Amino acid sequence: MHGPSIIGRGSAYTQPRPAYSWQLPTRHSPRYCSAVASDSGPQADAVHWAALDGLRGVAVVAVLLYHAFPQLAPNGFAGVDVFFVLSGFLITSLLVRERERYGRVSLPNFYMRRILRLYPALLLTVGLVLGLQAGRGELREAVPGAVAAVLYVSHVTIGLGIDSGFLSHTWTLSLEEHFYLFWPVVLLGLLAGRLRRSLAVIALLMLGLAILPGVLPGTVGAMYWRGLPMLVGSCIALVLPRLPPSTVWWGRSGLVSLAVLTVILMTPVAVPAVLMRGPFGIPTILSVVVIVGFVVARRSLGARFLSVVPLTWLGVRAYGLYLYHFPIVLSPVVSKLMSVLGVEMLWLGNMLLALGITVVCAGASYRWVEAPFLRLKDRFRIRESRDPAAAASIRN
Repeated sequence: MHGPSIIGRGSAYTQPRPAYSWQLPTRHSPRYCSAVASDSGPQADAVHWAALDGLRGVAVVAVLLYHAFPQLAPNGFAGVDVFFVLSGFLITSLLVRERERYGRVSLPNFYMRRILRLYPALLLTVGLVLGLQAGRGELREAVPGAVAAVLYVSHVTIGLGIDSGFLSHTWTLSLEEHFYLFWPVVLLGLLAGRLRRSLAVIALLMLGLAILPGVLPGTVGAMYWRGLPMLVGSCIALVLPRLPPSTVWWGRSGLVSLAVLTVILMTPVAVPAVLMRGPFGIPTILSVVVIVGFVVARRSLGARFLSVVPLTWLGVRAYGLYLYHFPIVLSPVVSKLMSVLGVEMLWLGNMLLALGITVVCAGASYRWVEAPFLRLKDRFRIRESRDPAAAASIRN
């Protein structure tokens, strides 16, 4: 593996409900409306919180700093745990809302939307890495990592000791894709039961995954352990409607947790890795409080801070930033480019330039590679019936 690994060291719901139903707050809830991207049309089932884009922006900055300046941000690798919690929360929220709105979930549509979101930038990254390696005469060595990345099995191959080179960071994407593949099926089964029983099933599932490090070969089991924060985020999405609706308390808790999380991720003082990874790690716990706090208290100071344009801009493009930064920051391509141009730069200058190039690439990728495919996602959503009686029967 080239360079340090990202794996790291080693609502407010004001109306009481007599009985819990498996529903997120509806679009008629005054405190929930702004969280929904659209109130009608094909994207009416899309849930969006700007503050969570900002939280994703904080996490991706931590990861970039960790790989560019590992001595200055030794805890930045835990930004991926924040990603995992966010992924679990958002995906589960979308699936539950789709079921509440339409009475069912279309798994084929869900999987197609995931493909349209993830594959275009991933394929571009793999192609660029293969081109880079071919130019260095190392194409044959790069092929296994490229195949593993495209098939979303990087966490398995890396766990078995197979080097993925400049695509080593795709282990996190592989874990998330496995979650996207299996969790919707499990969730639909859980939604048919009661909340306590379903949470107990999730707890047993997490316990089963926790023993994988001692069962699977290499560090494959440890990889799955790192992905368990996704299940933590999913649990939060399920229990959120039952949490106390104190916007003041949650807003303050979210703000304090955000401050502590940011300091930990960016501090030059290394925190023991055992405290930073997995479902019980400090970043996971703090992320849970931040997410709940700013979803419940969306007008709080912390939520408004995370909703500022620079952070949300980075958060929306976090996928591209994550994909492109690894080969750009850790490869010698920037230093060689400067040599060709006859410019002598110190290591710090090369790193800062590499980060700048990463931001430019991510911005261009989002506009010209990812966004065109994102617009196609609306073709793979459940359409509401134009017959009022039929639509009512679906909702009931």
